[in-house]
Amino acid sequence: MSMTKVTTGVPGLDKLLNGGIPAGKTVLVSGPAGTGKTTLAAHFIEEGIRRGEPGIFITLEEDRDKLKADLASIGIDMRGFTMLGGNAAELAHWRKRIKAGWQDIITEIEDVVRANRAKRVALDSINGLLMLIDTPSERRAALLDLSNSLGRLGCTGMLTSESHGRDDMSSWGFEEFVVDGVINIMEIRFENYYRHAISVRKMRGTAHDRSIVAAELTNKGLVVYPDEKVICA
Repeated sequence: MSMTKVTTGVPGLDKLLNGGIPAGKTVLVSGPAGTGKTTLAAHFIEEGIRRGEPGIFITLEEDRDKLKADLASIGIDMRGFTMLGGNAAELAHWRKRIKAGWQDIITEIEDVVRANRAKRVALDSINGLLMLIDTPSERRAALLDLSNSLGRLGCTGMLTSESHGRDDMSSWGFEEFVVDGVINIMEIRFENYYRHAISVRKMRGTAHDRSIVAAELTNKGLVVYPDEKVICA
């Protein structure tokens, strides 16, 4: 039986993924600040729009106007995006709902997915959601419920997460066990400069290239060089 793959909008990454993310799966994109996690999530939604697959971009950390301007500078036009969150008033509303129960925010996401017949959802970042939940068990339950919910609705999900160490896959230490896949963007230090690299650390249900390869943030967004292996000390 052939598997349906969802392209990410970054051809070099799709090559590592043997064609893309398996449809209906939820993947974590992790890495330190400034490595292109938000850019990759935007490419993912933009690619869906280009292919006639409606998508939703949820930002829990950045002002929407600033985000649109930043992405426009690298050629990503967010005018066709359905966006949630972003400005202070809406974020405050979301925080109140999350404190009342994280199930409420997932229900709200489900409602928007159904209303827009969305096939792709990007959440930037999952840290912004989990930090508002009190206990470790509830954080894990919330992420599992979100992932399962997106799958039931036929959505492919991309969640960004800040990580710190080069080999860390997540921020809280459990996210990689809950999601279906992990794409790790990292900074590799050479003698007098840093270089971005990327690796698919996990992807359930499909074979994938596990190599650490070169990546770059350019004026056209995130570029991945699948044939340029990076040797890490």
